[in-house]
Amino acid sequence: MSEMNFVLQSIPYLERQPLIQFYKSNREKIKIHRSDHCYALVDKWEKDQQEKIVAAVKFSALPDGAWLLRNMLVDRAYREQGLGHQLLSALSDVMTQLNQQGNSQTDVGLYCYPWSELTPFYCQHGFTERSLWESDGQLSTNVENVSTNVESASTNVKNVLTNVEDTSVDVKAQCLSGEAVERYQAYRKRGLDIRFCYWQV
Repeated sequence: MSEMNFVLQSIPYLERQPLIQFYKSNREKIKIHRSDHCYALVDKWEKDQQEKIVAAVKFSALPDGAWLLRNMLVDRAYREQGLGHQLLSALSDVMTQLNQQGNSQTDVGLYCYPWSELTPFYCQHGFTERSLWESDGQLSTNVENVSTNVESASTNVKNVLTNVEDTSVDVKAQCLSGEAVERYQAYRKRGLDIRFCYWQV
């Protein structure tokens, strides 16, 4: 492998095709919206002198003003070299800024949904683990018109979710946004024990 010189780059929406191709070449799918903030580590010392994306991540805006870290990926050929750590370390200022722009109701502006084995990795970079059903936070006041099909509970979720007595309802605690609720339930249906991490300043 040639000498490597990795540089962090912001990927504008109109220049997203190389990023989409990067995910595709690693057998991953990604949807990029105009409101997303995308970043990549680029190897500028490839033999063909072409910039090569070796790691990438996306920050998606949530309806309540918070941000969700998604689609973090390191190229298969570049793994086990600490590039994931390098990418998040390089994005420390970006993540702090996004957190400060986040939801004033929860005082937390940046979240991610890690696989359980990746939780320690994210915690090394300032995230703190919390269960979605913990009730130690204030409910988001921006959960409006969210219709969810919750197991054995035909509840049309509107405005603020406060008292849900049925323990079969997974969203009886802190609800960050409609998208967060829907994503959480989708993961639960896949049998994943989902806990989320939030960026702590």
